[in-house]
Amino acid sequence: MKFLLCIFFLSALTIGWLDSCNQNTTSVTDPVSYYPTSKPFVRWWWFATEIKQKDIKHQLDWVKEMNFGGVEICWLYPLYRYQKMYAEKYNRHYPIDTSAQKWLSPEWSDMVAYTKSYADSIGLSCDFTFGSAWIIAATYMDKAHSTQIYGDTGFQAGAHLFMVIS
Repeated sequence: MKFLLCIFFLSALTIGWLDSCNQNTTSVTDPVSYYPTSKPFVRWWWFATEIKQKDIKHQLDWVKEMNFGGVEICWLYPLYRYQKMYAEKYNRHYPIDTSAQKWLSPEWSDMVAYTKSYADSIGLSCDFTFGSAWIIAATYMDKAHSTQIYGDTGFQAGAHLFMVIS
């Protein structure tokens, strides 16, 4: 009988110890903690329209509330490049927004600086594309702000890259 009591007592201790090892310290209602670098970014299109600080703040606050990690700003300047395409392809006609800050002007740069500063202050990352839309050069940009190639320029257009993966 003592033997059975001893086995029962040791079993109870072992089960209690194992249960204490498996206790989860977080509950289902606790907010999930993420690494900031694991949160996705959103692409934030800035069309050639007037940019206002209150709009920037409102949109960045929304991005933060939705638990994104940051924004990548992609601007479209000048918008008239796209107005012609919309008129020809879709018969849509948009007026030119004369309130928009000029591309790379001090007023435009102030809005970009404010955006970066405010994003940093609320814990969001903020990246920028290199130029307007997907291209990194345009006829209205001077050489200092356009696409530049550094290093080896001996590459050939249309060359093919073959890789053997083993």
